[in-house]
Amino acid sequence: DPRMRLLYWFPLLALPALAQECVYTVSPTSFSVPAAETGGIVRTLRIDVSRGGCAWTARSNVSWITVSFGQSGTNDGTVGIRVDDNREALTRLGTLTIAGQTIPVTQAAANCNFTIFPTSAVVGASGGTGSFEVRTACSWQAVTNTEWITVVTPENGRGAGTGAVGYSVRANTTGATRTGSIEVGPLRFNIQQPAASCTQSLTPAQVSLSAAGGNGSFAVASGCAWTASASASWIQLTGATSGDGNGTVAYTVQANAQAAARSGNIRVGSQTFTVNQAGSGCAVVLSPTSASLPAAGGSGTIAVAATCTWTASTNENWLRLTTSASTVNFTAEPNNSGAARIGAIAIGAQSFTVTQAAGGCAVTVSPASVQIGIAGGSGSLLVSAANGCRWTASPSAAWLTLNPSSGDGGATVFYNASANTGPARTAAITVNAQSVTVTQAGSSPSFTAAGVRHAASFVSGPLAPGLIVTIFGNSLGPADLTVATLIAANAFPTEIAGTRVLFDGVAAPLLYVSANQLSTVVPFAVRGSTRIEVEARGARSSPVMLPVSLTAPGIFTQSAQGSGPGAILNQNFTVNGPSSPAAPGSFVFVFATGGGAMQPAVRDGSLAPGAAGVLVPFAAEIDGAAAVVDYAGAAPGLIAGVLQMNVRVPFDARIGELPLVIRVDEAASQPGVTVSVR
Repeated sequence: DPRMRLLYWFPLLALPALAQECVYTVSPTSFSVPAAETGGIVRTLRIDVSRGGCAWTARSNVSWITVSFGQSGTNDGTVGIRVDDNREALTRLGTLTIAGQTIPVTQAAANCNFTIFPTSAVVGASGGTGSFEVRTACSWQAVTNTEWITVVTPENGRGAGTGAVGYSVRANTTGATRTGSIEVGPLRFNIQQPAASCTQSLTPAQVSLSAAGGNGSFAVASGCAWTASASASWIQLTGATSGDGNGTVAYTVQANAQAAARSGNIRVGSQTFTVNQAGSGCAVVLSPTSASLPAAGGSGTIAVAATCTWTASTNENWLRLTTSASTVNFTAEPNNSGAARIGAIAIGAQSFTVTQAAGGCAVTVSPASVQIGIAGGSGSLLVSAANGCRWTASPSAAWLTLNPSSGDGGATVFYNASANTGPARTAAITVNAQSVTVTQAGSSPSFTAAGVRHAASFVSGPLAPGLIVTIFGNSLGPADLTVATLIAANAFPTEIAGTRVLFDGVAAPLLYVSANQLSTVVPFAVRGSTRIEVEARGARSSPVMLPVSLTAPGIFTQSAQGSGPGAILNQNFTVNGPSSPAAPGSFVFVFATGGGAMQPAVRDGSLAPGAAGVLVPFAAEIDGAAAVVDYAGAAPGLIAGVLQMNVRVPFDARIGELPLVIRVDEAASQPGVTVSVR
């Protein structure tokens, strides 16, 4: 049958046609680039074809990647790619389509540095507008959570590169000073606004009096309460010193015995009433104006030339005075105190200074140091000195009290220390030139296994290499939250404010520390189980043993509570959520921790320099359905330990807030995390 013969030969006839198909090989099949390029062609890709005459095209699927040459061709060829600088603080993913093949391109996040100028402003109580400059190479958004401050420019508060932020402040009707802020990236611009004030007017506003002084008054016109106070002791208020509404302030000015005129004021609310008084014309001149005496004591004479009557006096009990019409004779007693001393002699309106050297008496104190328990307590010091040798004792801290605080000759000084509710502390008790060191114990850091929580899911349980954890406890660090500052080589420190966290004796990277909470990263080298200790201000906690799994994935959430919308970026790098959902078929970037060891290996505490993948199988589910994972590994530009997963939303995904679960090896992330899909 001819038909049967045709069917028999058909496969053979088709073989030449099959051999003519074009097969394309593109290399590399994916690549990564840094955040910034210096210009020119940054990558060249090779296209190999299976036979001659095979045509192909190359195009970019994102705006920030450009095909510079090789947009199309026939036979083997090359394609040149140029990548724009990444001005965002997040890694971004794009694709190329070359010869029908999809080539993923990953670009590292920009290392965004921000400065603002100025850093703060004061706006009047009636409100107003202002601006400040943002200096950066990255994109940014100006945001305020203060209801009486509005970001006016730029539109929606979004800008890129160096620019200005304009703001408007409403009038303050609260009756109290208030403070708000505008946040740009990691920085904060502070705005202070005083309360609306009630002003007064005074009639008259000043007075001029003779040297003899006198009485007077002035009227106060006010719509609110006020108080009056004098700035000088020679002005006394003789009537009401406060009022509510209109009133009168009466005053008396004493006689001016000085040769020079003087000026003082009476302040009423925000207004000032000025009092000018003439001088008496009396001038007093001293010769000499000071004297220095040895410890053994001595005497001296001061010549006084004056155009008026004068008197001489001193408040020092070791100085004796005798006067005549034109001289003042003084005598100083021996100084047995062991310390130099200074005294003053007042002559008319002038002052004569007497300085006396320290005495030769020796003062010793024992013991030289004491230690006090955390609960506080009392004790005593023995002061040894010859009779007549005076001494004073003083503590350097308010938590120490002494009795007595001075004496003559040998004595016992009793001290008392209050209880210590913080870290260990040290102070000194000084007796003349001698010092006694007082050391008081402080509370030691403490925590339990239940207080070691997964920083993303907030559950306690097995740890994993590179897992970011939060430790809750007591006396873990300083009273105020202290955040890590990057050290050399873009690494996080292993000590903040005297606090360290040790895993099997190895100090781990720290993100922040405080009295009751700290955050650290489990070293990548831990295996099986680990011994955790917290060291704060030299004191070390009891060890806590915890098991270590290969992985312990958990997804960060926007609420920082372990559930709700995840810390997820859409393919266009907007934050995923109900107001910005992802499209089916698009990629979302999920940020988590607990992915375990990476390949190539990353260094503890370092910023991940580029893509480093997890070592074990990984997967993701959206709404219970498997989702394609294009990448799972370190998040470039973030601390090693942050896990980034690039997950494609299924094309048939439902609309709404859908449950999201990631798996690394056999471990799954916490339930209750969602991704928004439109």
